[in-house]
Amino acid sequence: MNMVELFRLAWVRLLQKGTVHASNNGRFDKLYHVSDPWHMGSEREQLRFQETNRLIEQELGSICTLLEIGCGTGKVSIAAAQQAKKIVSLDKRPEAITTAQEAAQKSGIHNIEFFCTDAVDYLTSDRVFDCAFVGGTQQLARILPVLAKKVKRTIVINAVLLSTLTEAVATMQQFGIFCEVVQVQVSRSHEIAGSIMFKPIDPVYIIVGKVGIC
Repeated sequence: MNMVELFRLAWVRLLQKGTVHASNNGRFDKLYHVSDPWHMGSEREQLRFQETNRLIEQELGSICTLLEIGCGTGKVSIAAAQQAKKIVSLDKRPEAITTAQEAAQKSGIHNIEFFCTDAVDYLTSDRVFDCAFVGGTQQLARILPVLAKKVKRTIVINAVLLSTLTEAVATMQQFGIFCEVVQVQVSRSHEIAGSIMFKPIDPVYIIVGKVGIC
């Protein structure tokens, strides 16, 4: 690893410090100025991303309209653009929207509308969707009840925090739309003591809600 990469990693760790607190989430804005701050280009993240997308595709199937809340770098919307006729992708961080728009343009994707807005504000509109994907973790208790009325088929939430998992399941159960949770766990082999062990990567939880009967 060269000095440039070491400096980049040190800067990313500094920016991430304290972001577990809601008052420090503004630090995430600066992360979008760093190349691949979440190592999404790494082999392990690509493997996990591919498996997550496979499960999302399995749950959503072919759809006309998809709403993504908390699009981040736009990877989910771009992947889903092949099976959805129209996607509306939201993020309240301008840097995230810029990054996602550039990624969509590079991928030759033209059926995504990007909006820099708070999801709670956007959901006051009259638009309805076939399915929704929630990648952001904030305000779930406010967002999910509205999505239950505006989504016709399936709501999928991607979570890495146990607190998000707990809140999502409890809220979905409250409104009678909870279906299942799928845990995606990727491990990679390492040689040790003349044998092989598997080193796990932090799991991803995919929470599925069905509007209607599950």
